[in-house]
Amino acid sequence: MAKLEITVSRKGNDRLVAHETFEISPELAQELIAKMEAMMAKLPGRHRITRTVRPDRADVVEIELNRDAPPPMVHPNFEELFRQRKKDDPC
Repeated sequence: MAKLEITVSRKGNDRLVAHETFEISPELAQELIAKMEAMMAKLPGRHRITRTVRPDRADVVEIELNRDAPPPMVHPNFEELFRQRKKDDPC
């Protein structure tokens, strides 16, 4: 198993947007990193992706978004979806 840490922050105010740690296979970690880099390349504006390997062999990916980058998507949870559906269809 490999350890993968992903940190996303906003440039300018250094506000942390997200931080996740995964324990996955090395092959899956490399595939995930490649897909993330491809996805980031499609975003408007400037951004920076830094990849490092710590002494404990953890892959660390730091993503710094420019202020004009779109905000992260927030998906409604089950309860919000349920309430919305009840409001739309009271039967």
